[in-house]
Amino acid sequence: MDKEQLIEKYIQGRLSDLEKKSVEELIQSDEEFRKAIEWEKQVAASLRQKSEEEFAHLLKELSQKKSTPWLKWAAAAAILILGISAILFLFQPPTPKQLFQSYFEPQANITQPIIRGSEITTEDYEAFLAYEERDWANAERLFEMLYGQSSNPVYLLYQGNCLLAMGKFQESIPVLEMAASQNAELSLRAKWFLALANLQNDNLSKTKSLLQEIIEAEDVYSQQAASLLEELE
Repeated sequence: MDKEQLIEKYIQGRLSDLEKKSVEELIQSDEEFRKAIEWEKQVAASLRQKSEEEFAHLLKELSQKKSTPWLKWAAAAAILILGISAILFLFQPPTPKQLFQSYFEPQANITQPIIRGSEITTEDYEAFLAYEERDWANAERLFEMLYGQSSNPVYLLYQGNCLLAMGKFQESIPVLEMAASQNAELSLRAKWFLALANLQNDNLSKTKSLLQEIIEAEDVYSQQAASLLEELE
């Protein structure tokens, strides 16, 4: 077996006892082979740590060195590592965070039309103006206050969206649950965002249950719910 194949099997952890002995002997007796093995260890460590900067540095270092036998072996093995890593990445399912980022789009303001330059100064108007400007913290505070004054669950839906946009997933759940339970017309919209909040909280069973409910109701979010549920299965 040639040295390139030995390095390849070394990286994959597939060396037989006899081959392990050969590698140990070559490390002691062959300087070029020892350098190739050391370089491959650095490459593997960089990939495990997901340090793109460190790996880029190693590749740059490789390109600047004169061609030697150990560099040829190392380059061939590095290509193998990258190929395996790319395959693993492609077949890795998306994380809850990635799915949330793909599917979360804050509820559009369909409640309070905003006229730019208007002199309207009501709390309701100010809340939706902050919401449209994505001033989530201010909007969330105002919606919470407005709900306290009126008990209108519409404000809970928008408050819950503000909390989701700020990454406060745990806090958004009781707010959205209240919105879903207090108004039948808002219920499925609130449950869509509640499903996303539970997704980020790693409560997949609750997420799937809510998505199935939305799909069966043939609501405005049913198509998105079906797509997300398919990705979770």
